[in-house]
Amino acid sequence: MFDTKSRQSVTLEKLGKVPEYLTSLAPTSQFDVWDGEKWIKDTEAGKLAERQKLEGIKQQKLYDATREIAPLQDAVDLDIATEEERKRLITWKKYRVLVNRIKTVLILT
Repeated sequence: MFDTKSRQSVTLEKLGKVPEYLTSLAPTSQFDVWDGEKWIKDTEAGKLAERQKLEGIKQQKLYDATREIAPLQDAVDLDIATEEERKRLITWKKYRVLVNRIKTVLILT
């Protein structure tokens, strides 16, 4: 049996009438909602979850770039950067700008 509100599996421990909020039908995804007769996918919740996942990836990429940029920028600021460090700094800064420009908008049909 499955709870139609929480989607959790429930074990009935005694005989009797099955509560109305339970069904023998299993949800097929974490975004299923009970419509009174069957599970239907909440597409908006799925889209939101996917967007949040993509935004998390974007934020991790920005964090990684910032972590790489910091010591390179220190070397430039202290006027002790090698030519290779200067090139890497510019490359990382361009990467960070481009990642930051990514819009995490999903267009799903």
